[in-house]
Amino acid sequence: MGLLVCREACAYRFSVNPYMPLYRFSNPSNSAEFIDIVFHMNDIKEYFRNGIKWNREYFIPLTAVDCKVDPYSSKDFIRATNKKGTIGDLWARSGELGEKRKDKDGIDFIKQNTIKDYEKKVGKLHANTVKENARKKLAKMNIDVE
Repeated sequence: MGLLVCREACAYRFSVNPYMPLYRFSNPSNSAEFIDIVFHMNDIKEYFRNGIKWNREYFIPLTAVDCKVDPYSSKDFIRATNKKGTIGDLWARSGELGEKRKDKDGIDFIKQNTIKDYEKKVGKLHANTVKENARKKLAKMNIDVE
C-alpha cells in the first residue's frame, strides 16, 4: 500500500523520498479534498477511504529540457541546437543567446568578434557595421531611423 504524504491543498512536499512518484487522489463527493500518496512501482495505484474509492488525478509532467543554456558556452549551444529543425531555428536560438549576452554584459562580444573576423577575412565592412555607421550619421543630423 502507498504511503500517505500530505492532505493540504498546497504544492507537493516530499517528506518521504523525493525520487518516489507521488499520486494524487481526490474525494469523489468533494473535489476540493485530495490526498497525495507515494506508491512503489509494482503497487496498485488505488486509494480507498471508508469503503469509497477515490479518483486518481493525472497531471502533465513538469519537465524542462535545455531551458538553462550558458550563453557563453559553445558546447551548450551545440547541445541546445543539435535537434530536428531548420536553419532558421538555429539562427533564432543563436539570436536569443546573443541577447542574453548583451543583457548581461551590455555587448555581445561573440557577435563583435565574428564581425571583426569577417571584416579581416573579406577586407570590407560587414553589413551590420555599415548599418550602425549609417544610423550614427543620421542621428547626428537629428533623423530618427528604426
